[in-house]
Amino acid sequence: MFKDKLKLTFLCIAFLNIAFLIYVLQAKLWGLYLFLFLYLFAAFVLYKVIEEDRHLRSVLQKKFAQKENLAILGQMSSNIIHEIRNPLTTIKGFSTLLNNKLADNELRSYCQLMLKETDNINKVISAFYRYAKPQSPSFKELFLDEIIINLKASIDPKCQENNISILYNLNCAEMQVLADLEQLQEVILHVVQNSIEALEGRSDGKIEISTSYSRLTDEVVLQIIDNGRGMTREEKLLAGTPFYSLKNNSVGLGLSICYQYINKHNGYIEIHSNLGMGTDLSIFLPSLTSNKKTSHLSISN
Repeated sequence: MFKDKLKLTFLCIAFLNIAFLIYVLQAKLWGLYLFLFLYLFAAFVLYKVIEEDRHLRSVLQKKFAQKENLAILGQMSSNIIHEIRNPLTTIKGFSTLLNNKLADNELRSYCQLMLKETDNINKVISAFYRYAKPQSPSFKELFLDEIIINLKASIDPKCQENNISILYNLNCAEMQVLADLEQLQEVILHVVQNSIEALEGRSDGKIEISTSYSRLTDEVVLQIIDNGRGMTREEKLLAGTPFYSLKNNSVGLGLSICYQYINKHNGYIEIHSNLGMGTDLSIFLPSLTSNKKTSHLSISN
């Protein structure tokens, strides 16, 4: 978008110069009007380009500062997590013991609340540890379509529970990728869960999961599309930033871990979204079987 506006600006300046020459050479009034119009239009476009550049720079500075802070935390993470988990284990153990021993229902409810909150803390710690100290992927030759078909048993019930229609448009049955199965499954399930949450409150919620092959870049493309709330421009820029989340009850590391996993697979993620118009998240992975033909499988629920 920035490059397009810059090209438009240069084009306006070129027309401005032409109009100015016409006005000077022929002294025509319409030449002056054209000159003024193009001058003002070029000035407006330049202003928008500069404002967009400032906004982008501000967002990138935030992301850079967050990554610097995370790098420092990552160095300390092992010791911190060890020191937190030890007392948590003790708290959880005694809470379980009290919950089994106490006869008073009110006191037992307090113990159950303590157990629930310790589990929540453990989830936060685990997410942070996985991001700060990620495991090296165990790569295997895998069929992307087969992975998605095997995940239907997890995805379909969640969609049915939330009255969301799900469509599978799989076109890469013979296309293999070099990937870590668990990490790739985690990425797909997390993105689908984000789509489900973005569709909350809608009666016409739809999710489409599709695969395709790009001959131009020799990549397998996984797309997860929903017609949910969509994202603003700033939200798209900040997507994947550690500790950034649109959800109140989220740590903000889920999508960051997805970006990290895909990056380790020599792939990348692209997000296309507009507020109120849904989101299209695409995952690009290098293909291992570019010489094989694609086949088509369409499944809808």
